[in-house]
Amino acid sequence: MEDLPLEERLNRSFDQQEKTEEKALELEKLIKSYSGAAPLMPKRKYGQPVEELVPSFGITLRSIIESENPRLAAYLNISTGYHKRLAEETRRRQEYIDNFKLKTEALQQRNAEERLRREKNILRGINPNTGRPFI
Repeated sequence: MEDLPLEERLNRSFDQQEKTEEKALELEKLIKSYSGAAPLMPKRKYGQPVEELVPSFGITLRSIIESENPRLAAYLNISTGYHKRLAEETRRRQEYIDNFKLKTEALQQRNAEERLRREKNILRGINPNTGRPFI
Protein backbone atom coordinates (compact mmCIF):
# COMPACT_ATOMS: atom_id res chain seq x y z
CA MET A 1 0.00 0.00 0.00
CA GLU A 2 3.01 2.27 0.55
CA ASP A 3 3.79 2.04 -3.18
CA LEU A 4 0.48 3.68 -4.05
CA PRO A 5 0.13 7.43 -4.52
CA LEU A 6 -1.10 9.40 -1.53
CA GLU A 7 -4.48 10.13 -3.08
CA GLU A 8 -5.13 6.41 -3.66
CA ARG A 9 -4.13 5.55 -0.08
CA LEU A 10 -6.44 8.26 1.24
CA ASN A 11 -9.33 6.98 -0.86
CA ARG A 12 -8.83 3.39 0.31
CA SER A 13 -8.54 4.46 3.92
CA PHE A 14 -11.70 6.56 3.62
CA ASP A 15 -13.62 3.71 1.94
CA GLN A 16 -12.49 1.29 4.64
CA GLN A 17 -13.61 3.67 7.39
CA GLU A 18 -17.00 4.14 5.69
CA LYS A 19 -17.52 0.37 5.46
CA THR A 20 -16.58 -0.03 9.12
CA GLU A 21 -19.02 2.73 10.08
CA GLU A 22 -21.85 1.15 8.07
CA LYS A 23 -21.30 -2.20 9.79
CA ALA A 24 -21.07 -0.52 13.20
CA LEU A 25 -24.29 1.43 12.63
CA GLU A 26 -26.08 -1.74 11.58
CA LEU A 27 -24.96 -3.59 14.72
CA GLU A 28 -25.67 -0.59 16.94
CA LYS A 29 -29.17 -0.21 15.49
CA LEU A 30 -29.86 -3.91 16.08
CA ILE A 31 -28.66 -3.77 19.69
CA LYS A 32 -30.60 -0.57 20.43
CA SER A 33 -33.77 -2.15 19.03
CA TYR A 34 -33.90 -4.52 22.02
CA SER A 35 -36.06 -3.34 24.89
CA GLY A 36 -33.98 -1.51 27.50
CA ALA A 37 -30.68 -1.74 25.59
CA ALA A 38 -30.49 1.74 24.06
CA PRO A 39 -29.66 3.70 27.25
CA LEU A 40 -27.09 1.05 28.25
CA MET A 41 -25.16 1.24 24.99
CA PRO A 42 -21.81 3.07 25.43
CA LYS A 43 -20.94 6.00 23.17
CA ARG A 44 -19.03 5.12 20.02
CA LYS A 45 -16.69 7.27 17.97
CA TYR A 46 -17.31 7.64 14.25
CA GLY A 47 -15.73 4.72 12.41
CA GLN A 48 -15.18 2.72 15.61
CA PRO A 49 -16.40 -0.88 15.34
CA VAL A 50 -18.97 -2.02 17.90
CA GLU A 51 -16.75 -5.01 18.63
CA GLU A 52 -14.25 -2.63 20.31
CA LEU A 53 -16.98 -1.49 22.73
CA VAL A 54 -17.85 -5.00 23.92
CA PRO A 55 -15.48 -4.93 26.93
CA SER A 56 -17.34 -1.85 28.20
CA PHE A 57 -20.78 -3.51 27.91
CA GLY A 58 -22.31 -3.99 31.33
CA ILE A 59 -23.76 -7.29 32.48
CA THR A 60 -27.30 -6.02 31.92
CA LEU A 61 -26.62 -5.10 28.29
CA ARG A 62 -24.86 -8.42 27.72
CA SER A 63 -27.84 -10.27 29.19
CA ILE A 64 -30.31 -8.35 27.05
CA ILE A 65 -28.33 -9.09 23.89
CA GLU A 66 -27.99 -12.78 24.70
CA SER A 67 -31.64 -13.23 25.60
CA GLU A 68 -32.83 -11.39 22.48
CA ASN A 69 -30.35 -12.71 19.90
CA PRO A 70 -28.03 -15.59 20.82
CA ARG A 71 -26.33 -15.44 17.41
CA LEU A 72 -25.37 -11.80 17.96
CA ALA A 73 -24.07 -12.68 21.43
CA ALA A 74 -21.91 -15.40 19.90
CA TYR A 75 -20.69 -12.97 17.22
CA LEU A 76 -19.69 -10.48 19.93
CA ASN A 77 -18.15 -13.28 22.05
CA ILE A 78 -20.39 -12.56 25.05
CA SER A 79 -22.46 -15.75 24.95
CA THR A 80 -22.78 -17.62 28.24
CA GLY A 81 -24.66 -20.62 26.85
CA TYR A 82 -27.97 -19.37 28.25
CA HIS A 83 -30.04 -20.63 25.33
CA LYS A 84 -28.38 -24.04 25.34
CA ARG A 85 -29.12 -24.43 29.05
CA LEU A 86 -32.68 -23.22 28.51
CA ALA A 87 -33.22 -25.75 25.70
CA GLU A 88 -31.79 -28.55 27.86
CA GLU A 89 -34.05 -27.57 30.76
CA THR A 90 -37.08 -27.49 28.46
CA ARG A 91 -36.17 -30.93 27.07
CA ARG A 92 -35.81 -32.39 30.58
CA ARG A 93 -39.10 -30.86 31.67
CA GLN A 94 -40.86 -32.35 28.63
CA GLU A 95 -39.32 -35.78 29.34
CA TYR A 96 -40.57 -35.57 32.94
CA ILE A 97 -44.08 -34.63 31.76
CA ASP A 98 -44.13 -37.45 29.20
CA ASN A 99 -42.91 -39.96 31.79
CA PHE A 100 -45.50 -38.74 34.29
CA LYS A 101 -48.27 -39.12 31.68
CA LEU A 102 -47.18 -42.69 30.93
CA LYS A 103 -47.19 -43.60 34.63
CA THR A 104 -50.60 -41.96 35.08
CA GLU A 105 -52.06 -43.86 32.13
CA ALA A 106 -50.66 -47.16 33.47
CA LEU A 107 -52.13 -46.45 36.90
CA GLN A 108 -55.51 -45.56 35.36
CA GLN A 109 -55.47 -48.85 33.43
CA ARG A 110 -54.58 -50.84 36.56
CA ASN A 111 -57.31 -49.09 38.58
CA ALA A 112 -59.88 -49.81 35.85
CA GLU A 113 -58.90 -53.49 35.83
CA GLU A 114 -59.14 -53.72 39.64
CA ARG A 115 -62.52 -51.96 39.61
CA LEU A 116 -63.79 -54.45 37.03
CA ARG A 117 -62.47 -57.36 39.12
CA ARG A 118 -64.19 -56.00 42.26
CA GLU A 119 -67.49 -55.54 40.39
CA LYS A 120 -67.32 -59.10 39.05
CA ASN A 121 -66.58 -60.45 42.54
CA ILE A 122 -69.54 -58.54 44.01
CA LEU A 123 -71.82 -59.98 41.30
CA ARG A 124 -70.55 -63.50 42.14
CA GLY A 125 -71.18 -62.89 45.85
CA ILE A 126 -67.53 -62.57 46.85
CA ASN A 127 -66.41 -59.91 49.31
CA PRO A 128 -63.98 -57.64 47.37
CA ASN A 129 -61.92 -56.90 50.50
CA THR A 130 -61.45 -60.45 51.82
CA GLY A 131 -62.02 -62.57 48.73
CA ARG A 132 -64.45 -64.83 50.70
CA PRO A 133 -68.08 -65.43 49.86
CA PHE A 134 -70.69 -63.27 51.53
CA ILE A 135 -72.54 -65.10 54.28
